[in-house]
Amino acid sequence: CEPPCSSDGTLREKPDLWASWTVGLGLASHNALFKLLLRSLHNLAPGGKLLYTVRSLNPIEAEAVVLGAMKRFKGAVELVACETLEGLCVEPGLTTWSVPDPARTSNFRYFESWDQVPPELRAPKGVLRSTMFCDDLDPMAAELGTKTVRLLPHRSDSNALFAAVLVKSAHTPAIYDEW
Repeated sequence: CEPPCSSDGTLREKPDLWASWTVGLGLASHNALFKLLLRSLHNLAPGGKLLYTVRSLNPIEAEAVVLGAMKRFKGAVELVACETLEGLCVEPGLTTWSVPDPARTSNFRYFESWDQVPPELRAPKGVLRSTMFCDDLDPMAAELGTKTVRLLPHRSDSNALFAAVLVKSAHTPAIYDEW
């Protein structure tokens, strides 16, 4: 399945996408990606592994989705290190990021925490969600830097890709309001 994302990882291959690319594309796809990952993890049997990939290097579509799902499953899902092919040039996942202000993208205003987001930009009225943010002191966020990978297009003559492997240890009840 190819999840709905901004596809900014394909900009090198498809430069015509630059004309329609905006910072808002990653913000807009976050919730769909998050719901898809939650649903997939819910359907995964205990002991099962799930590979989450997205053709984007936007942490809102990549690391934030994985971190949000790990928090939602409260220990019933954990990250395991991604194994890579020999010779493949990858970088570790990010452990911190900022979230752009969708109302002022031309001014390059960013939020560092959910507490900084004004009520009018918060879902359901606005596009921003708490799952887009990372607390740099969170031990789960630190795992992103050691267990997830980013394939950078300029180092591998390919498209960009983010990958994370999650293992489910126990079944948890579904929270349907987020699907």
